[in-house]
Amino acid sequence: MPNGQADDRSRPLVLFVINSLTGGGAERMLATVLEHSAPYRSDYRIALAVLDDDPRAQAVPDWLPVHQLDCRHRTAHSFRQLRALVRRLGPSLINSHLVRSNVSTMVATLGTRIPFVITEQNNTLLQAGQGARAIITRQLVRIAYRRAARIIAVSE
Repeated sequence: MPNGQADDRSRPLVLFVINSLTGGGAERMLATVLEHSAPYRSDYRIALAVLDDDPRAQAVPDWLPVHQLDCRHRTAHSFRQLRALVRRLGPSLINSHLVRSNVSTMVATLGTRIPFVITEQNNTLLQAGQGARAIITRQLVRIAYRRAARIIAVSE
């Protein structure tokens, strides 16, 4: 295996989570972070979970294990599939990006001691939209943000 890639389980696993790798600022930023994470591979195992099986516009490093889920842009599917993956992998830390991934990560870690870091690049209140579904989304976002170990934002 290439340098720093042995799956020896003695190194902590950092799992990154995002909805998809289609075009967009959050996807591009995560691809950049992953590309620059190579120097940390001797101390950490690094993996990526992608919730939706969409065409990829952003490339990730060849050395990076990618767990491709097929949640079909559905929140309930995201909850179930990510929770199953988290239970199987047992990450030491999760870093999630975008609202659905952030909320799904919160649900996936319920009942565990796995800390998660939310990376937010959007105005979540505007993204939630209108109506009953938006009210539920806003409540889930509030809960997820309170439970997160840290929140990374691109601006105040």
